[in-house]
Amino acid sequence: LNDVALAAWGQPRDRLLTRPISELFPGDDGAMLIRRLASVVDTGQAARFEMSFGWLRDGAPGDASLHQYDVLVTRLHD
Repeated sequence: LNDVALAAWGQPRDRLLTRPISELFPGDDGAMLIRRLASVVDTGQAARFEMSFGWLRDGAPGDASLHQYDVLVTRLHD
């Protein structure tokens, strides 16, 4: 998580890093993100995609402010 995301969520980094993706991005958004991450792990092929998500200032999901994410995912080898 970068500093811009942390400021937007209004929560400390350690709290966000310990929450499941499905809590941070509930519903279809989280399911899509999990599928994309799983594909990168399974295939080893990096992926770049955009996603939009609305959430409230305290980190709760909602439509108070819609944000666009540019997501780049790569698999790290052991």
